[in-house]
Amino acid sequence: MPSYRLGQAAKMLGVSADTVRRMVDDGRLRAARSSGGQRLVDGASLARLAKPSRSRRGLTDSFLC
Repeated sequence: MPSYRLGQAAKMLGVSADTVRRMVDDGRLRAARSSGGQRLVDGASLARLAKPSRSRRGLTDSFLC
């Protein structure tokens, strides 16, 4: 699975790079450091977070009715 820079991950999630940084720091996203020191967010971790959970889908569906 590919890795993404903070800005790329933020754009995919529709949040700021600072928010993605906090998500990495609190363990919601996995990331590693590149040889240059940049954080690279794990693509599988990003996909898991971006996929809506069953309970969130249920809440969203109830608002659409």
